[in-house]
Amino acid sequence: MRTCHYEIYHTVQHSKKYLNPALEARLIERTLPNKPKSPKQKYKLKNDDF
Repeated sequence: MRTCHYEIYHTVQHSKKYLNPALEARLIERTLPNKPKSPKQKYKLKNDDF
């Protein structure tokens, strides 16, 4: 199965627009912090303020 250009573009734009700012603001954290590009990477909310 080939990945179309749109899917790759969409993933990159989603990371730039949503994930990176949330990570920098420490609102979310990676479940695999040492492997940021892992296909098994997930994100979870930080519980600091809740």
